Amino acid sequence: MEKERTTRGCKYCIISITALFGLSFLFPTVVMGSIPNITTTGIVQQNKVSIAGRVVDSNGDPITNATVRELGTHNGTITDLNGDYKLSVTIGATLQFSSIGYKTLTYTVKKSGAVNCTLEEDASLLNEIVAIGYGKAKKGDLSAAVATVDNVDKLQKRPVSNVSQMLQGQIPGVSVVANGGHPGSEPTITIRGMGSPNGETPLYVVDGVPGAPFNMSDVVSITVLKDAASAAIYGAYAGSAGVILVTTKQATAGKPSVEYNGVFGFSTAQNLPQSLSWEDEMRVRAYSYQQAGSTLPAGWNVISKDPVYGKTNTDWIKQIFRTAAFNRHNIAISGGNEEFSNRLSLEINNADGTLVNTYNRQVTARLNSMWKIAKFLRIREDLSWKDRKVHDVNTTSAESGVILAALMFPRNTFPYEGNGYMGTVPKAYAEYANIHGDAINPMRILEAAYDNNHASTFTSTTFLDIVQPITGLNFTSRFTWMQTNYMQRYWRPQRTEIGKPNLTNELYYSNYREPQWDWENTLTYDRIFGKHTMGLMASTTASQYSYRFNDATMRGFENEINSMMYFANGTQVINPNDKYYKDRNVSYVARGAYSFADRYFVTASLRRDYASRLPKGKKYGDFPSVTAAWKLTSEPWFKKNSILNVLKLRASWGKIGNLGSIGYGYGVATLSTRYPNDSPDVGSQIGIDNRIMAGVYLANAFNRNLTWETSEQTDFGVDAVLFNNHLHLSIDYFNKNTRNLIKTQDVNWPTTIGISAPLINDGEVNNRGVEISAMWKDKIGRNVSYYVGGNIATLRNRLTNIGAANPDGSKPVWTYERTYRYKDLTPYRSAEGKPLYSYYLLRTDGVFKTDEEAAAYVNANGKRLQPKAKAGDLKFVDVDNDGEIGEGDYEFRGNAMPKLTYAFSAGFSYKKFSFDFMLQGSYGAKLFNAYKYTTLNEAVGSFNRSDKILQALDGPTYAVPRISMTDDNDNFGRISDWYLESGSYLRMKNISISYSFTDLLRKIAFFNSRQSTLDLTLSCDNLFTITPYTGIDPEVGSVGFDCGQYPVSRTVSLAVKIKF
Repeated sequence: MEKERTTRGCKYCIISITALFGLSFLFPTVVMGSIPNITTTGIVQQNKVSIAGRVVDSNGDPITNATVRELGTHNGTITDLNGDYKLSVTIGATLQFSSIGYKTLTYTVKKSGAVNCTLEEDASLLNEIVAIGYGKAKKGDLSAAVATVDNVDKLQKRPVSNVSQMLQGQIPGVSVVANGGHPGSEPTITIRGMGSPNGETPLYVVDGVPGAPFNMSDVVSITVLKDAASAAIYGAYAGSAGVILVTTKQATAGKPSVEYNGVFGFSTAQNLPQSLSWEDEMRVRAYSYQQAGSTLPAGWNVISKDPVYGKTNTDWIKQIFRTAAFNRHNIAISGGNEEFSNRLSLEINNADGTLVNTYNRQVTARLNSMWKIAKFLRIREDLSWKDRKVHDVNTTSAESGVILAALMFPRNTFPYEGNGYMGTVPKAYAEYANIHGDAINPMRILEAAYDNNHASTFTSTTFLDIVQPITGLNFTSRFTWMQTNYMQRYWRPQRTEIGKPNLTNELYYSNYREPQWDWENTLTYDRIFGKHTMGLMASTTASQYSYRFNDATMRGFENEINSMMYFANGTQVINPNDKYYKDRNVSYVARGAYSFADRYFVTASLRRDYASRLPKGKKYGDFPSVTAAWKLTSEPWFKKNSILNVLKLRASWGKIGNLGSIGYGYGVATLSTRYPNDSPDVGSQIGIDNRIMAGVYLANAFNRNLTWETSEQTDFGVDAVLFNNHLHLSIDYFNKNTRNLIKTQDVNWPTTIGISAPLINDGEVNNRGVEISAMWKDKIGRNVSYYVGGNIATLRNRLTNIGAANPDGSKPVWTYERTYRYKDLTPYRSAEGKPLYSYYLLRTDGVFKTDEEAAAYVNANGKRLQPKAKAGDLKFVDVDNDGEIGEGDYEFRGNAMPKLTYAFSAGFSYKKFSFDFMLQGSYGAKLFNAYKYTTLNEAVGSFNRSDKILQALDGPTYAVPRISMTDDNDNFGRISDWYLESGSYLRMKNISISYSFTDLLRKIAFFNSRQSTLDLTLSCDNLFTITPYTGIDPEVGSVGFDCGQYPVSRTVSLAVKIKF
């Protein structure tokens, strides 16, 4: 009862606060008038004069949409297409003229009349203010590798659902790979190479809060801290994967305004595979039997003559895919005065998947406010709520992957039977040659079963700012509380048809709660003394993360209608699980920065982290960094010229920690129950008389010497601005070493010990490369402006130290098991001197053209190397020359990391019209196309196949080696480089056309008085892809193992942006 009263009280409190903030939008003076010592001041009407003029650049060309604002008031306007403006202001007022890419100017009004203004172009993009860890800085003053996304406003008009998608192709050294086209899925981001074998995820910091949710349309800027020197300020929070800083729109003073951003469109899957028609399946099956020395069973002819099933030709790929609609709506209301202001935004994101019955539904609400209590004191509040529902489907399983099922299921069957049941092969024909196998009707996978995921996150952040009680001194205390509630329900119905039956239905349910808080206190001091500029920062952070998880599986439901799908209606509980643990961290941070005369820059920082999950004596980690820069063009001896405008040299070194491979509950003993064969009726046998008792045991061994995984990185860079500030160029070289890799002990751990092997520190990985980005911006005449830019990055990854040698002196090798379609397809090994997750495969040398050629392939003793090989079979190379094809013939054949990533973008604008496009791609990645094992291999059962298998019937070809029901030469069973393909590609990532209807909108008096704007953008993402890869899509996530992922879609969208 007490708990209910507390919960109800919290809800009423939140509702009351929200209502108060909402009222302040409509009645700011009334709400704030009730607060002591706060008054509101309207615009003085006396001594008003009319000011008009034109804003131009240094060439005399008009600047459109330049802002003209009367400082200290809400009064302002923007220039039209001719650069003209008109404004009524007070005598003695200060006007501020500003525009992106130009220096800001101010002017004091003394009388009415014309006030023309010439804005000087900003010296370079290096003067841009960017976010850094625990603060902001001029980009030109940075000496670390910090990159920003310059076109966030354009990216928001694309059909993207997360920041990861916005980053693709924008920054060199930041690899963004789509994990298929699952609705709402997050791509994999790798910054400067893979440093940990267990993978890494960058840290997202939103307005200073790690992991806070936000609306896509609220994003103002995105900054990526690429090197260890810039990321070290976040210590172990950053890991070795880097930090992504997101800055969002905040509450500001001004008249109440409304802004709407909408994106509407549709998606279609591209490059889809196709299965064989019933006639072609008959041909392929007869051929494969013939190659095995047998004949096609008579039953196949019986089926082909059936008046119904013999004439049916269902296109299963067409059945499971659709044209999917999506839409995103964001509306924001903002307003207030210098003492109190707030901003409320709501975003609704609905995206259907291109696979039937898949979708992503997301709602995000956010309210932030600023309350200036006194001259030096203010409070800021940020409340957000994010709710997400996802209905997805498995596409990569060799047994129940829906795309594979659509290829393997016979085309002479129906999606649905007349009685409403899912279509299947008639039992009368099932006995013939196992025609159905264990393929499943793909529509059953999509519609009968379901996998629902529902997550909800609430975040509350309060800032207390003490603003310059002493010149240059600022203090901020931030407290954040966040809770995520997650629920998953997975239903697998009973399936009684022939083939692969599932005789027991099953409902899986899981949920977890993640309450967490962190309290941060930051003190900064920034001063300028003549030519000397310095900045000091000190901060402390305390945080706690809690995790409560439980799940279970229920079987034996007598009725499968939706209203009965609850645990109470099942009969057998399987593997119930319950977990709870806490993780606590404390951090101390210090940073000092100094520059002299805009020539020399140096910054140093130190962070000390405490992690409760590590063993005693290993809990603390220290993470220092130092950076330096020299701006040569600021030297007195450097002569100013029109060719080289800015030249800056940079160098940095830093060290960061990584605990991502350690579970939050690592420091707590984990007890588990074990039931043989998933039966709850049998536990561990203890005692005599066959007494059965449920037992518990320690699941994982604990390593008391486990310590921090660390990454040290050195960076050298050059920033340059050339040709009258038209060309901006940045070049970086980095060398990153990740040491004390955290991994499971996979050698010298006996399997008979009864518990899993512990985590250990072992190995070292090196990543190094070069990153180049360039951008040219210019104008042609008065009305045309254009830009051309691009970036390119190289990467070399090596496992430089694998740990202690084996007893025989050899170096150990890390292996990774991967089972696919009951086959142990394990193409990966990590060895010293090789990249992580290298492919370890047999080498092939084409196919035998004739039977005679196959028979002539012998060793020095005249013995055939491949005794069962025939024309069309793969030819395996005897690499070690031992006279046979065996273990010694496997070799390393590259990996899935691209050697080169690149992007090229360009665009132009003419008056109110603009056009932009971006090409993006990679080179040098290798992909393991495991999909071919099932779609081209006749030895895995009498299923339907991909239509590419028809190539085997036209004669010997390497694309599809000889097919046979027995696969005597083991063409498909051996892990060879036949599966390995180039993953290089060039993709037209985006092309867009925009038009501003602002002038038309302002013909309406209401919108003209509010200086409203209206823009429309038509765009297309993933228009085309050029690639040699024969799979569905070359953007294969993880480590390049492709078993038929959800394809990336082509999207066409219309974006609408209106502000009034």
